[in-house]
Amino acid sequence: MQEPEVALQVLHRKIHRYLARAQTPSYLHSTVSGASYVSNAAAHRGTKDTVKIDVKKFFPSVPQHKVMHFFRDVMQCSGDVSGLLANLICYKGFLATGSSASPIISYYAFKNMFDEISTFAQKNNYTLSVYVDDITMSGDCITWEDLQQLHHIIRRHGLVGHKSKISKGNKPRLVTGVMVCGTEIKLPFARWQKIQELRKALKAPTAVFDKEAALNRLISTLYEAAQIDPKCRQMAEHYHYRLRQFREAKDQRNKNQLVAALASTDGSGASGTRAAATARRITLEPTPSLP
Repeated sequence: MQEPEVALQVLHRKIHRYLARAQTPSYLHSTVSGASYVSNAAAHRGTKDTVKIDVKKFFPSVPQHKVMHFFRDVMQCSGDVSGLLANLICYKGFLATGSSASPIISYYAFKNMFDEISTFAQKNNYTLSVYVDDITMSGDCITWEDLQQLHHIIRRHGLVGHKSKISKGNKPRLVTGVMVCGTEIKLPFARWQKIQELRKALKAPTAVFDKEAALNRLISTLYEAAQIDPKCRQMAEHYHYRLRQFREAKDQRNKNQLVAALASTDGSGASGTRAAATARRITLEPTPSLP
């Protein structure tokens, strides 16, 4: 992964934010405010057949000259500015894999390809969604010829499609990490397993630091899963409350230990007076909680 340095990554984020303000086609679910991998999967609820295909090594396959042409021809930047932006965004002549600007730049660099796929989908009354390099198309009767047509379009634009798959019939299928089951979306079984493993880890005898880290991992996993299954939000809030209790108890133990250490010092003289005053202050101060 070619991740830009901190200062350059800041610039890449700004470029992403500016470009994300532009209106995009409804089929695009990445780099768009209010859309995500969840909405990408939800777009295919209630459909019968599904075809999925990925663009192989998408970011490293976006050449610098296509990035420059986007800024020059689409954004109407001058030639020298377009060249400078392309040089700042790319790494060794291609789009950097670790850049925050790469997802949206890669889309615009190959927008003609995605629009051609969209035209093909509309002509056949199919539903199309694009999430970075994942292309999903669904409808009542997807055929192998449709998949070959997708490969042909991608290849004509200088890219390679792989990991292609057709799912026939209205049965559960995985789309960008989300199970599409008829008219519903559900959390995949593997992600439920991960949640259960994290919950079991809390019961194991571990150090205080490990227990707090395990709670944090579980909470973040549950909040992420809540985008798909609302029940996970209630679980996340429960464990968030437990985390607050855990931290308050840990803070109180630390204070008690400090008070005991101060009380064990010589009680006479200035040092003893300061120790007693510090002990009283710590005891009276309220325990801080999470915002």
